[in-house]
Amino acid sequence: MVNEVVMTKTAHFIFRVDTNKPFHKSSGIINDYWKNALSKFGYKLISFHQRRVTESILPGQRLIPLEIYSLIHKISLENIPDITFYDDHGLAIKTPLKRDNHKNILFFHGLRGNPGSVLANPLIDFYCCNSNYLKNVLSSFMLFPNFEKKSIIDAHGINSITSITLPVPMIDFPNGYENEGADLPSIIHRTIINGYIIGHSIQRDKPVLSALVFILKYLNELCENNGTKKVKLVIRDNVLTPLKKFIYQQKNINREKILDYFIPVPLMNNSATTELMESSSFGLCYNCYPESFGIYPLESVMLNSPIYTNGIGNNRYLLPSGHGIDVFETKGMEFGNFKEYEKVAEKIFHDLHSNQKANNCEKGLEYIRKTYNKAQFEESVFSMLDLLYSEKIPYNEKINFDDLTFYLSPLVRNIDTKTGHVISDYKSIILSREELDLLILLVGKKIKDMDNSLTNKLGNVYSLFYKGIIALNK
Repeated sequence: MVNEVVMTKTAHFIFRVDTNKPFHKSSGIINDYWKNALSKFGYKLISFHQRRVTESILPGQRLIPLEIYSLIHKISLENIPDITFYDDHGLAIKTPLKRDNHKNILFFHGLRGNPGSVLANPLIDFYCCNSNYLKNVLSSFMLFPNFEKKSIIDAHGINSITSITLPVPMIDFPNGYENEGADLPSIIHRTIINGYIIGHSIQRDKPVLSALVFILKYLNELCENNGTKKVKLVIRDNVLTPLKKFIYQQKNINREKILDYFIPVPLMNNSATTELMESSSFGLCYNCYPESFGIYPLESVMLNSPIYTNGIGNNRYLLPSGHGIDVFETKGMEFGNFKEYEKVAEKIFHDLHSNQKANNCEKGLEYIRKTYNKAQFEESVFSMLDLLYSEKIPYNEKINFDDLTFYLSPLVRNIDTKTGHVISDYKSIILSREELDLLILLVGKKIKDMDNSLTNKLGNVYSLFYKGIIALNK
């Protein structure tokens, strides 16, 4: 356990958040954990965040970002800190500067923010990812090769990247943390009183529509055939319009009947989300959005609501098998054979009518409390700071280019080596026969063992990197 120390150092927080409150919503809560940990380890924190504009603004305000220039000026008024801490979007506010006795730390909530300022940037002293999955993905980009020069794109970054154990906020905020949104709509409890089982899938813009429709279709058919309670799924209201469009594009289904399986709700505050999960018998995370960490499914398991998912992003690594997150996906689901979702419905139906759900979630809750807690997070932060100031980060460690090994990109969830179907967190595709043969030829080999005939096909090799199919590993 790390003890508190007397404040002797300063740290600047430079970040962009998606609400007007700097420590707000899930990413903001994680930023707040960082703030508290650094304070505990002796740092005086000064925060700079870009305000999200919610009111109407004039054309001049839109075209002249005076607010950001003002924020940069406020930063310049302060003394040089010991550490400047950026989140991935914070790099858009101010460029890191290299100074004596000063460190720049870049923390990734995800990879959307400013990739041009991330790779091969010698001004960043330490790259810190919010999961080992994200670390592996970013590392694979840092290892993009230049075969002619026998080099990689970011030798500095690949030697100074780590991941950190994030806490699950529900452990510290069992009744939910403060954020914007509505209270739980009364229709949820009315639906339960009327004899329905409730499930949830309320992550905005993330659900795969075909999964929602056909899992609910087959699940309710099982309920009808077995004389058990039917199931309704709570979704975000902004999903309803595209969901209707998808349903009415399908043939040979009872469209109105299926549409009635869904309960749209507005953006809810975290306390209402907690109440929904407590009232639900399961949750769906069949998503198209690759989670870099995955707070939503973990908190669902903590509230005895198991998650069924295609495993996109870090969802497939969050918990051991049998601990409340069930990862199941087939080629057919991703490429249009929606009949395959019947297997998911069968699994959910079985779990609803057995003790399996409670047993798995109980094991998951114990694992989450032991693994994703504030103490583990603070230990990770302390270890990172210790490494940062010990001068043990091997910035100049030479990468033996010829010994780098080809392997499937960490973005790939599944590949059929007979047909070329690739299920990917980036973009699922069908490889050509030539691409598939090249992939099979490369995977598992070191660069020095590449076939000489590939010298004239390096463009094809690079293409596999650019499609997120292949990567290199130290």
